[in-house]
Amino acid sequence: MHIEKTIDLSAIKCDNKAQSKCLKKAMKKTENILILFVKPNTKAHKNGKHDFVEALMSHLPSRVNVDFTFYDNLCYTIVKGKAKIYDTKNSKDLKEYDLVNFRFWHGAGEQAAACAEYLKKSRVAFYDREVGEYRSKSKLSEYFRLWAKGLPVPDTLFCRQPVLEMALGSNPAFKLPLVVKDIDTSKGKNNFLVKSTAEISDILKANPENSFVVQNFIPNDGDYRVLVFGRSISGVIHRQRTSDKTHLNNTSQDATATLVDSADFNDDFKKLAIKAAAVMKRQVAGVDLVVDSQTSKISVLEVNNTPQIDTGTFADNKVLALAEYFSKGQSIKTKRHIRTFASIDIPELGIFGLKSKIDTGASLSAIHATNFIIDAKTKKLSFTLLDDEHPQYNNKVFSTKHYSLDEIRSSNGQSEKRYTVELPIVYNRVKYKVMFSLSNRKSMRNPVLLGRRFLRDGNFVVRVK
Repeated sequence: MHIEKTIDLSAIKCDNKAQSKCLKKAMKKTENILILFVKPNTKAHKNGKHDFVEALMSHLPSRVNVDFTFYDNLCYTIVKGKAKIYDTKNSKDLKEYDLVNFRFWHGAGEQAAACAEYLKKSRVAFYDREVGEYRSKSKLSEYFRLWAKGLPVPDTLFCRQPVLEMALGSNPAFKLPLVVKDIDTSKGKNNFLVKSTAEISDILKANPENSFVVQNFIPNDGDYRVLVFGRSISGVIHRQRTSDKTHLNNTSQDATATLVDSADFNDDFKKLAIKAAAVMKRQVAGVDLVVDSQTSKISVLEVNNTPQIDTGTFADNKVLALAEYFSKGQSIKTKRHIRTFASIDIPELGIFGLKSKIDTGASLSAIHATNFIIDAKTKKLSFTLLDDEHPQYNNKVFSTKHYSLDEIRSSNGQSEKRYTVELPIVYNRVKYKVMFSLSNRKSMRNPVLLGRRFLRDGNFVVRVK
């Protein structure tokens, strides 16, 4: 039963004499709690109970249920864009709880971070919130972070041994052949294509201390290593295996490599790579993309935080690209000031001197737009900016095939589906490409809001006075 999932215990002040009473008040609308431990403690954990949990329950209302489990009991799955983290000990999905408490989570940082991404997406409260800021160090937390932001990743199953084999056998979404790979290694090491369950058992037995993810094999004609420096594509390399004896396209595993002209590279793939690097907060990244040769669907295989630059294929090109990025001052450029109201131009639509407000409370920028039409044949989105009551309205139609329909949360906490597009604007004689959500802002005082992404990309500091 999910009555309230946003309760904030830290907001309630308790003195030592009233801890029990105060805790009961905080738990008034919480009914199911999960305590996550790293591993069993023989002193505290005995006869199926845990001393910490028993002590906690003695101060809670009888209607509140408190379960506990260990990270090794959890199974993590992402299948066709839908994720699930299942506790095999309590036979529950983590999103069934109202509150999850991570205890001593640093000993299982990757698993805890994946849980935090899943709980945030499921709108389940958890403590400590520090877990949600964990820096990803392996494929597990990376996949869940990318998934939480709506990016396509391969169908993935992760459980610790020996739960993995049991979970794999009971999950029909994963079918042979399967890729079994160590979550901590790179360059194709400990990365296997298996064609029988016996092979999986042999791999796990030979590597009892390793942690593996299992993925459905994606048939492909190679993959792409996309170098993303800052918010731009700095190089694209197509890699392709030379033998049917391997599934790996890594050049370290003797795959061939071809340099692709960035101008000829698919625009949607570019945007995906840039967004993947941004989600992982990596300014110098090597994003690996693979296209399913049967369905044409694309997936993010990995976002490398230390891609090969001065080694491997096309080293001179990569070093030159990085040098150009640094020479532009992308990593060290001086902050620029912007006032709370700014005048912008949108030359492509003949709009100049449009008054805009800086909104540091919004991540995405927003602009007043109307007359949305999607062409049934071309799938292009058409719209007009402003409306006939605005002095700068000119009835010009803007059309684009590059758009998305996203759920946007407003400042009042309400969510709605809005189209999101990239528009070129000019501010202070400098051109910027800005992602805008489109909505009818006729009743709003300001037709344009410029959010934190614009401020970050332009390296602006808001000048209040």
